[in-house]
Amino acid sequence: MKRYLVTYFNLRTDPEGEATILEELRQGSEFKGINLWALITAITIASVGLNMNSTAVIIGAMLISPLMGPIIGAGFALSTFDFDLLKTAGRNFILFVGISLATSLLYFSVSPMEDPTEEILARTYPTIYDVLIAFFGGVAGIVAYSRKDRGGNILPGVAIATALMPPLCTAGFGLSRLLAGHFMEWYIFAGSLYLFIINSVMIAFATMLVTRLALRIRRKHYPDEAVRQRVTLIITTVILFTIVPSLWLAYSLIGKNNFENSVKQFLEREVETLQIPVLKTKVSYKDRTIEIFSLGMPDTSTQRLIQQHTAYYKLEDTRIIFRSAREYLVEKERVNRTEAENQLLRWQDSVEVLSKTLDGYQRQAAREAHILRELSAIDTNIAGFGIVPMRLPNGAADSAVNVMIRCNNPLPPDRQQQVHRFLIMRLDSARVTVNYLIPAGQ
Repeated sequence: MKRYLVTYFNLRTDPEGEATILEELRQGSEFKGINLWALITAITIASVGLNMNSTAVIIGAMLISPLMGPIIGAGFALSTFDFDLLKTAGRNFILFVGISLATSLLYFSVSPMEDPTEEILARTYPTIYDVLIAFFGGVAGIVAYSRKDRGGNILPGVAIATALMPPLCTAGFGLSRLLAGHFMEWYIFAGSLYLFIINSVMIAFATMLVTRLALRIRRKHYPDEAVRQRVTLIITTVILFTIVPSLWLAYSLIGKNNFENSVKQFLEREVETLQIPVLKTKVSYKDRTIEIFSLGMPDTSTQRLIQQHTAYYKLEDTRIIFRSAREYLVEKERVNRTEAENQLLRWQDSVEVLSKTLDGYQRQAAREAHILRELSAIDTNIAGFGIVPMRLPNGAADSAVNVMIRCNNPLPPDRQQQVHRFLIMRLDSARVTVNYLIPAGQ
């Protein structure tokens, strides 16, 4: 039986050579050429997909992303004590993350859509299930790297399952919200960054285990016992700090789901049978309360009986609070007022932006009018002046200053040179392009 199991689960049949695996991992960990372009395009596509709430676009970005390379490379290096590969993978992983965060931050800073979408919020609450997905995704990833045929469609599947790119983009979104002053949304940045750390650590850990225990690839260096123990202690500490919070979050998530399901059954079986028109229910898992706003109020004995029935739904520590229709109207008015105040603040922000833009236009107009008077003193044929902003194909502003001058009659060459010298000094720019407009027939 053991022989059959070993035969079926043996990974050392038709493996890729160790030198080839190492070279593939080294190339996948490099931060240049195609990997750099693939990273920037993947992070941009993922950011757009999160912004559009499009799952298909996000999956496309996962398939393009080269982030898996340095992570698997780091796990392989830790297993084989290949410190050169570890330095390359670690350095490039930090650069990958830095550029990804910067790219997504830049995109979300200029994106007109500010509210977090469902796809963004889905990546802010990692649990132990994400740990398991990342671990087994890492196992599949290193197995694919060790095969001569690269495991067929394993690597694309691993890229989709482990989802390294979307949480990193979400972290960029959260960072943009923090920089914009929305400090109450800190959980978006923290949760998504934690999810990315979970994925990265567990993929590297799975690569380490498979490389050492299943593939049995020889170590490049054999450190002394003290170094080996120190490395083992660091790895164990990192893994524990990664897994333990996810266990607590999973416990909280399961508890919240169970609570909400119990509340749903309780409301359907207990409250609806009272035949009292319920206007609204307000459930709080944190406070363990259920507020019921209704047109009619049950008597005290009925309320006490309903409270006792919570034990049948495992809601013993949950308070049932009945609210009158008047309280419902007050609550609704409060919510509407809060929403109106928030809308007013958004409008005020828009008005402030428009006001600053208008002030800029007015200052520009006053400046151009002043320069026109100075140009008219140089030559009375000059009847109009304006500064024309120019944009480059990448959207950046042209550093050269382009101006338009309207003349009643053509200016002689020496006067044009005088005007050009004046504008270079007046506009404080060595790159001034002057275009003359002459009325038809002149």
